[in-house]
Amino acid sequence: MAVERFKVGRTFQYATLVRSGPAPKLVEWFAHYNARQTIDTLAGIRLQVLFTGLAANVVRWCRAWLKNCAAETTPRLTRVLNSPKHVVRAAANAPAFVQQTDTGTAICFGLRSALPGAAFMLRGVPAIQLPLGFHRPCKAGAP
Repeated sequence: MAVERFKVGRTFQYATLVRSGPAPKLVEWFAHYNARQTIDTLAGIRLQVLFTGLAANVVRWCRAWLKNCAAETTPRLTRVLNSPKHVVRAAANAPAFVQQTDTGTAICFGLRSALPGAAFMLRGVPAIQLPLGFHRPCKAGAP
């Protein structure tokens, strides 16, 4: 592990870098880490911009639909669903249990997530979840 220090304006910011496997010398590690940006090509950057725009529009479109899929609407859930940035962050970083039922796909967010205990019933939407080595069914009363 290493701590990276950088400046944003006049403020120092810090990030933690984690690497598995044998650790190279620190100078080599940072040279390799910083060199990753040189492999981006103009075509790759254009694709990234296009996919980012597409994803942002899809998230904006699906927020109203997700509100209707919620088992229970809370002020916290409403705040998250009203912000595309928060929807993406919650979906990307929140542990959730996905379960196929006769009426659709149930998604229950973990208690340590950005949406603790929130549950959604996605009717007619097939989904899969890779095995994680544990099983936790949705709360009673949730979809």
